[in-house]
Amino acid sequence: MRSHFSLNQGVAVACAAAGATLMLSGNSPAQTFIAADYATNSTYAGEWSAGQNGGYGFGPWSMDYTSSSPIQNAMDRTSPYNPFGVAWALYNPVAPAIGCPNPPDTGGAFNGDLSRAGRALPNDGLNVGQTFTTIIANPTERKFFRGYTIVLSNGGNNIQYGGAGTVVDVGTVDYFVPGGWYSTQTFHTGGTTLFDTDTTTNGMQLDITVTSTNTYHLVMTPVGNPGMAYSEDATFKTNLPINWVTYQLYNTDSDFYPAVAPCAQRTDFYIKSMTISALTLNIQKEGSNVILSWSTNAPGFNLESTLNLAAPAWNPVSPDPVVVNGQNGFPAGTPADFVGFLGSLLASGPDSPKPTPLDKFLATHPNTARFLSTPNPQPASFATYSYFGNNCFIFVNAHGQRQATRYQIIPLAGEQHLDPAVAAAKGQDFLFDELRSRITRAPVEFGLQVQIAGPTDPTSDATLVWPDDRKKVMLGTLRLTSFDPKSAGHT
Repeated sequence: MRSHFSLNQGVAVACAAAGATLMLSGNSPAQTFIAADYATNSTYAGEWSAGQNGGYGFGPWSMDYTSSSPIQNAMDRTSPYNPFGVAWALYNPVAPAIGCPNPPDTGGAFNGDLSRAGRALPNDGLNVGQTFTTIIANPTERKFFRGYTIVLSNGGNNIQYGGAGTVVDVGTVDYFVPGGWYSTQTFHTGGTTLFDTDTTTNGMQLDITVTSTNTYHLVMTPVGNPGMAYSEDATFKTNLPINWVTYQLYNTDSDFYPAVAPCAQRTDFYIKSMTISALTLNIQKEGSNVILSWSTNAPGFNLESTLNLAAPAWNPVSPDPVVVNGQNGFPAGTPADFVGFLGSLLASGPDSPKPTPLDKFLATHPNTARFLSTPNPQPASFATYSYFGNNCFIFVNAHGQRQATRYQIIPLAGEQHLDPAVAAAKGQDFLFDELRSRITRAPVEFGLQVQIAGPTDPTSDATLVWPDDRKKVMLGTLRLTSFDPKSAGHT
């Protein structure tokens, strides 16, 4: 779901709210991160220890407040229970023994080791619209009052006993629901719908998006079964900026550290990666207008414009959101070309001397010129318009054969278009109003299909549309049955 605005071609654009900086990444094939680090980074080729700082954006790792064994972290490359091959690993060498003893197993239910690893988030912490993402795999051995947590907090170091400064947290503790994942919102209400066994074999991706100065949107997605994903929208536990992340393990004795047990179980906590991404602003030129859209998962953003970047006077964009159409193709084949296209577009006002920066760009980028000159008809309804994926996705069968595809979403009611003069006579929100009225009468259905690439079709350039005679395979039906009651309307 997205919010949309339409701007005249000569207007320079910036997007800002609550001090957030937005990434102008459009539909480019690569995601831009504010911060990113991966266990495979060469910084960790030998070991994982306090003070190291691989990747970019995050602060150095801290293992402070680990107790009682001094070393409870390692780079794991050998455990059969590590689904990532290479991962940062937390383990408890002194903890309750369950299943497969690995001495010294001297920790009781309420004592023993506690492993902590964490680091600072960039700038002043997570801004509205930014998302913290981490991919982990958890242990499944259980013991009363033991577990593990991922904590986003406010402070200058790892979280300590009592959790002072905690803003958002997820984890398990063998107390209310053995093996059940809990979140900030569900800790005292039975936990989430996920269990440790759902998120261990292939791991779990955790996404936490700040949606306002005191609210968040959380998604927990089992990597092996995305259909089980749990999500929630809730308020912060403590209304403070999030500027630190801590991973904690206080579970059973490790069957891999300091030595491998003969009947090793899933005892350790593995971390594959951590990233921070910004709210994505999508930009599309349509006729004499530039269409901008962004996800409504981060409400409260406002668009402002100025006609003079040298001495800017920013004013709210008006009128309110209008229409964004789908089109098969994209104006740039690489992120660098997309940035160049946007720069030339915004620098080419109606009074710019000829040839304008856009004219010069199009002269050397014929695929962009072709995209802009391709007619894009006015839809009669969102329900009777086709939508095309720009990126290529690889399907792999049981024999390891790979097939490049692109997604297409096709209206089952057929395509219907309007004459531009007829559309101009309608209200600016007529497509939203029409869709709302249509759904109250009957579900709106689309066919989800993939177009199969031929052996010579390009797979890394979204400006090059595959021939329409390529085979298409229907995957299923998308059915829209209602509007989100929390929707602001232009979504």
